[in-house]
Amino acid sequence: MAIIVFRVAWMNNYNGIVGDPPIGGGAFILANGYGSEIFNFRPYGGKMYGFVEPGYSPEPKSINIGRLGASKTSSKVSEILVVWVARNPITRILVVVGWYKNAKIHKDRQTPPGFWNREQPNGNQAKYFAVADEENCRLLPVGMRVIQVPVNKGAKGEKGGIGQSNLWYLDKTKGPKFKDELLMHYGLR
Repeated sequence: MAIIVFRVAWMNNYNGIVGDPPIGGGAFILANGYGSEIFNFRPYGGKMYGFVEPGYSPEPKSINIGRLGASKTSSKVSEILVVWVARNPITRILVVVGWYKNAKIHKDRQTPPGFWNREQPNGNQAKYFAVADEENCRLLPVGMRVIQVPVNKGAKGEKGGIGQSNLWYLDKTKGPKFKDELLMHYGLR
């Protein structure tokens, strides 16, 4: 199973911002107080729909699903393990906050399927990239968010971790120690 790591803002529940404002997560969240990841663990119709910001330059970026095994003509890829990570606002350590197992990843942002109670403060419905069956998804309680994510510190520092991008394509050559710890600790093999 291919694995991709998505870095998002820190939240306790990822089920809307009422009583659970996102912390960190980039310039958009700092300016607006929300991002589409605020609903990453709010189920709808037996599924979870998750968002990560792959970036803008100046148009919205896509996810390179070819690195996850998709053909060049595909718009989505299935059977992916999505690992959600965020920086703990107290310890400042990047940790695993949850996952979607056997997820489908779309190359481009997806528009919600009709009204689904994921309205952002600006009135728009939150978009998504990842979708998985609810029973294959797990949000860790704050006290169980203990697996640290290695951070690539550039030319002078540690290699083999997540870099500046919010996406980390975890393959055989990148992060083997983290991958083994993640799979063994949470039984995701």
